[in-house]
Amino acid sequence: MPMTMDVQGAGALVDALSKFNKEIYKILQEDVRKAVGAVADDARRRTPSQVLFGSRPFGEPSRGWGKWNETRGRMGSSGSITFETTSRSLDWNESKVDRSIRPGVRKRRVRGAGTVGIDGIVSFLDPAGAIWSTAGGKNPGGVANKYFNPAIIARFGSDYPRALKPALFAKGPQAREDIDRALERAQARFGLT
Repeated sequence: MPMTMDVQGAGALVDALSKFNKEIYKILQEDVRKAVGAVADDARRRTPSQVLFGSRPFGEPSRGWGKWNETRGRMGSSGSITFETTSRSLDWNESKVDRSIRPGVRKRRVRGAGTVGIDGIVSFLDPAGAIWSTAGGKNPGGVANKYFNPAIIARFGSDYPRALKPALFAKGPQAREDIDRALERAQARFGLT
């Protein structure tokens, strides 16, 4: 006896694909990732080559950014295990920041309703890029460092998250259309047209 499914809406389709046809679901995820790739590419073009440079000689970072470049750590041992703790480098490196801007995909879920759709997402994975994109969003006057947030805002504005928001406005409508078409193709492949 053949099984029939009643699939109404994007959430039900995404949920059904993820449970019953992983191959088509993976194709859908790739199509969504590709659709938001244009937003990620636009965000990469919007990252600066330098952040807060120029007020010190020899290209050193300006006040506020340099403190994070220090490595603080210690070594110790416990029995036969040696450990070292250090802070991670938060140096600004444009190519590293650009490489860290990644498109992704996730199911959109609502508590009590389950899966209600699929989202394309773009993230800064580099800590320095994430800090730059949001600096001053909650504390424009700075708290721990009264120079850092105002300097970032003065140079790059207060449109948060920097690079991602303008890229979303520029390329988001097309990405949304591409995601809708990807859902329609997935529905057709699944035999629900």
